[in-house]
Amino acid sequence: MDASQAQIAAIVAEWTQAWNAHDAVALACLVTADVDFVNVAGRWLQGAQEFRQWHRMIHQTHLRQSVWSTRNYRLRPLADNLVLVHLEWTIDGALAPNGDGKPQRNGIFTWLVAPRDGLWRIIAAHNTNLADGAFHRLAIDAPR
Repeated sequence: MDASQAQIAAIVAEWTQAWNAHDAVALACLVTADVDFVNVAGRWLQGAQEFRQWHRMIHQTHLRQSVWSTRNYRLRPLADNLVLVHLEWTIDGALAPNGDGKPQRNGIFTWLVAPRDGLWRIIAAHNTNLADGAFHRLAIDAPR
């Protein structure tokens, strides 16, 4: 594993840790100041400040008890300083508006990652929930 792969692997691990700590500041440290981030609902967040504010709000409300699990991920270098990351995830513990627990949710993240100020960071992301009948492609227990 080269240095860039190791740094990207660290971002994946830090995302999981920050999510499960419900730490919006730590999550925002993983993105660039000018990040373009589209969440699972199609909300387009622009910039680290908007990203941080949104994640602070959701982690104080319906995702305050959520547990993020990274199932697997794959890196695909696009250029010397640009890597495409596909990351498969699962969330447990999300809450409905009435406070009831919601079922486990699965999804896939697409990140563009590049070095900024000596550190690899997420410069753009698109997140989506898996539809009924869709399966993780990379997860060890995924149907083949």
